[in-house]
Amino acid sequence: MYSSQHTVTSSFKKELDAIIQKDPLTKLTTPQRELLWKFRHHCSTIPEALPKLLRCVAWGDLAMVTEVHHLLRVWRPITLEVALELLDYHFADEKVRSLAVKRLRMLSNDELRSFLLQLVQVGVVILVGVVRVGGVVGCGRGWSGDSLAGSEEAGDALQ
Repeated sequence: MYSSQHTVTSSFKKELDAIIQKDPLTKLTTPQRELLWKFRHHCSTIPEALPKLLRCVAWGDLAMVTEVHHLLRVWRPITLEVALELLDYHFADEKVRSLAVKRLRMLSNDELRSFLLQLVQVGVVILVGVVRVGGVVGCGRGWSGDSLAGSEEAGDALQ
């Protein structure tokens, strides 16, 4: 059902590129989400498309989630910027987080220092998201692998 592949015409490619280039805070329309999902196999060749595609997933649909997990295994290597975006609390799936953490582990110490502020900010956003959402499964999983979801320390840190 979810595994069919479609041929990408040049007009669809232009439309996909425009969607992928949109600001991460821009909410995608239903037709845009449907187009991304329809051409998800093509999108897997574009590292920057991953966050947009993940926003199309109905996380309660087991077949769709299984398809996404398969795509994560064949997705082109993501950039550091995409990895940081995937650490946002909107992407609470453990396999998505694992992919982001795997990319971050490739950083040298010097690279890590240059992105330390962003990593701290992502950690705060994750922590705030956990508290606001009430401990969504996997939401508090960060690069250390320790869960913050539901922990008293997480709530105390925000007070």
